[in-house]
Amino acid sequence: MVLQTKSLTLIAALAHLIGCTPAANKPAVVTAPVIQDSCTPDQLSRREARIAGEAGIELFTLHVKAHPPQRGAVVMMHGAGAGGSATFDLAGASLMKHLACEGFDTYTLDARGFGGSTMPPAMLEPAEKNPPAVRAQEAAKDLAALVEHATRTSSVGQVMLLGWSWGSDVAGIYAGDHPQRVKKLVLVAPVYDRRWPTRHLEANAWREEKRREIEAFYSAEREDRGPFFDYVGALFRFQNHDALRLPNGPYRDIYGTDAPVWDAKKIRAPVLVLRGEMDRASLDAHALKLFADLSGAPKKRYVVLGRLGHFLLRERGREESYEALTSFLRIGD
Repeated sequence: MVLQTKSLTLIAALAHLIGCTPAANKPAVVTAPVIQDSCTPDQLSRREARIAGEAGIELFTLHVKAHPPQRGAVVMMHGAGAGGSATFDLAGASLMKHLACEGFDTYTLDARGFGGSTMPPAMLEPAEKNPPAVRAQEAAKDLAALVEHATRTSSVGQVMLLGWSWGSDVAGIYAGDHPQRVKKLVLVAPVYDRRWPTRHLEANAWREEKRREIEAFYSAEREDRGPFFDYVGALFRFQNHDALRLPNGPYRDIYGTDAPVWDAKKIRAPVLVLRGEMDRASLDAHALKLFADLSGAPKKRYVVLGRLGHFLLRERGREESYEALTSFLRIGD
């Protein structure tokens, strides 16, 4: 099924990555009380924690808890531009809180090299010494740790998995390798088989970007000030300076000559492919090729939201993307 709808915004600003070591400026675990008689974003339980990944890897995670009755667990994988801590729970633009209010337990993480998670060794050495760091196959191992954490914490056998942009590659790898763990799969703004090696592709392991350069992408025409600058603040939450060390592996995955780095034909769960009409990274032709390659999915749906761009989860008019996601996740309740 392919659907097109109308929304209210143009493409939003370019996102950027986070990099830090977990030892620096560790936040305390925070748990807020759950209020049972009503559901607004400010009344949900929100817990931050660090969990063990592969040997030597510690992962920063976020869990926004649903009100009973529980509809299951939704695990979210971020893109190349920022960790989950700077993507899915922004002030005034929180997909996690929206879905929690709909009855879902929601989880996200910062993959290695992002946000509050461990910096891989290649990002602690001179950039030219190693190839692009943090590839999707590595991040899929981090995602596997979060899925195991979510199934234990929410007492479920399967999760609903959501990947945004590069996160679609990571989620696709995990879902293909662990079909028994994935109840539904959502691919938001996927960049599939793009093979555009001149865009965001570097030979080095990492690069550095300045805070002022990131802030310069803000446009009042495209998005609200609150979510955008909460995103910028989240990027620098774990650092005490105004420059980010960003891994180049994700861009090699989505734009490199070996893209796509996952096999869509292995997916066995129902799939929603969701993108904005104005998206310059996730193009319609590539999304349609992905839709065709999802030949093993028992059900699949392709939804295009008019006048939204690559950052449709935080852009003005984002409520329409939330509604499309919620509708798909609730099918079969």
